[in-house]
Amino acid sequence: MQLLQDEILKAVDEAKRLRAEGLSYSKIVKVLQSKGVRFSKATVIRWCKGSHDPFNRMNNAVLEPSPELSYIIGAIFGDASVDLDSAGKGYKYRIRLKVVDEEFAEEFKRCLKAIGLKASLRLEGDRSRCDRWCVTAFSKSLYLFLK
Repeated sequence: MQLLQDEILKAVDEAKRLRAEGLSYSKIVKVLQSKGVRFSKATVIRWCKGSHDPFNRMNNAVLEPSPELSYIIGAIFGDASVDLDSAGKGYKYRIRLKVVDEEFAEEFKRCLKAIGLKASLRLEGDRSRCDRWCVTAFSKSLYLFLK
């Protein structure tokens, strides 16, 4: 994930540099596209004017190696899920675990918090099954890392 953020920062710096050299916003977009990255003209304008931070809506998780991140990865390979919910406004990059074991759910939540995410834990009732504990967090950076 750090690589993705570094690439975006390079694109922002490149856009600002090209604008300082006098290139139009349209030409800046074309230069960035020729380097394999695509951003809208409006995004480039906001970057150059300093009115937009490309990471302002990302719940950045600490993705450095740690026991907590290892636990989360293990849970994803087992019982948890990672999905993109595009219903409603925008996108929601969801990490979710549904289990019967409350201790497992609490530990998963603790690990999500340890890497910097806000996680919720609730008991989910279901008539067709036994009740399950549901842990949910939203993070684009963790979603992209795990995908």
